[in-house]
Amino acid sequence: MHHIYKTRAIILNSQPIKEADKQLILLTQDFGLIRVIGQGTRKIESKLRQSIQDFSVSDVALVKGRTGWRLTNAQIIYFIPSKIENQKLFKSIVRTFNLIERLVLGESEDDLFDLVLEFVEFAIKNQKQILHEDQISNFESVFVYQILDILGYISEGNFIDDEFNMEKLDLNLINRIDQDDRKKINRIINHSIKSSGL
Repeated sequence: MHHIYKTRAIILNSQPIKEADKQLILLTQDFGLIRVIGQGTRKIESKLRQSIQDFSVSDVALVKGRTGWRLTNAQIIYFIPSKIENQKLFKSIVRTFNLIERLVLGESEDDLFDLVLEFVEFAIKNQKQILHEDQISNFESVFVYQILDILGYISEGNFIDDEFNMEKLDLNLINRIDQDDRKKINRIINHSIKSSGL
């Protein structure tokens, strides 16, 4: 009998497989980024369909077998698109989710889930104050920078860390980054991604 693992997860992406199954890309609190099979979850009568939509935050139950992870249960906490009315802000989050999928190879136990959830909930809470395109670009740049930093892609002693308190996510940080600052941050991001070879 397989052990059932329960964890909180963000559904970053999914794709249909076989006749009625789904492969889910989950960023989980306990296992990092994992690929999970949801058997029969594309059937109209599946009770799990609503809880595993792309961009949902859900509590999931999983088993791990010889062929990988399989979903046994899920309960949605909230659906991110229904919480963020600003489509440009939401699209910046989706772009970052796509980058995570590209950068994280295999399972990992790190603080990535907590960081991503912090940024999602910050966007939900402050969306009425993050309206200007520059603010949204700053939000995305800081989000991506911190993800790369937590994954070890940013070299230590980087001057951006000295210039900005990048670990403290607040509206002040989002608002005080000007266009030149953002270019510096994005140069470091692009260099880090290029150096990773991904």
